[in-house]
Amino acid sequence: MLSKLLLLCFLGVVLLGGVTPSHAAVHRYRFEARLCTNKTMLTINRQFPGPTIYARRGDLVIVDVINSADHNITIHWHGVKMPRYPWKELFGGTLTANGLAILFMAPWTETYPFPKPHLEVPILLGDWFNGDVQEIMEDFLDPEVESGKTYLLRVVNAVMNNIMFFKIANHNVTVVGTDAAYTKPLRSDYIAISPGQTMDLLLVADQQPSHYYMASRAYASGGDFDSTTTTGIVEYVGNYTPPASPRPRTTSRPN
Repeated sequence: MLSKLLLLCFLGVVLLGGVTPSHAAVHRYRFEARLCTNKTMLTINRQFPGPTIYARRGDLVIVDVINSADHNITIHWHGVKMPRYPWKELFGGTLTANGLAILFMAPWTETYPFPKPHLEVPILLGDWFNGDVQEIMEDFLDPEVESGKTYLLRVVNAVMNNIMFFKIANHNVTVVGTDAAYTKPLRSDYIAISPGQTMDLLLVADQQPSHYYMASRAYASGGDFDSTTTTGIVEYVGNYTPPASPRPRTTSRPN
């Protein structure tokens, strides 16, 4: 009996000696599911939205494109002047909802034809489809502003086919450029921007410090279209009590 007990103890020591210490690791994975659905889509450099190219007038920009999709691809940038080039404007049906934007800024030695803004803020308007865009065709930004300062908003309409309205509550904007070209200043309380178009807007933070809605929605004269309004909030910097979000409208229940 004693010999059996000693044998068991010896085997236990041998087994424990052969165990390699290990450390538990925590792995975190991030999955993004918009509108609670999954879909396969074309991306650029595995990014959506695609990468942004920053360039100034006079710069030489070389873009190497490798098409790994199963169909032909065309890339088109508004504001790039290509005289006598037949493919500078795309024909209907060749556009894609997933792409990349390019922002042209003034040369280092060039001044603005308007008072220099405190900051430039890109704003990308887009849409999202649950299904594949081609199959469909076949069948929240939170900028902060300081009172009294002027901001240059670079607005890009990256939706598929809709003209978009854009407005900031209680504020006016001044249109000073479109598609990489300066324009005669036009002051308005909203803009309408076409698909693929860019607009440069001057926003003066001249209202009482608070939170103000920034909203955009599609314009269409047809009866059957998504009239969803997307919103963001422009926040003034400072010490104040922000307003409470309005309660959603509900229908009254009969007694």
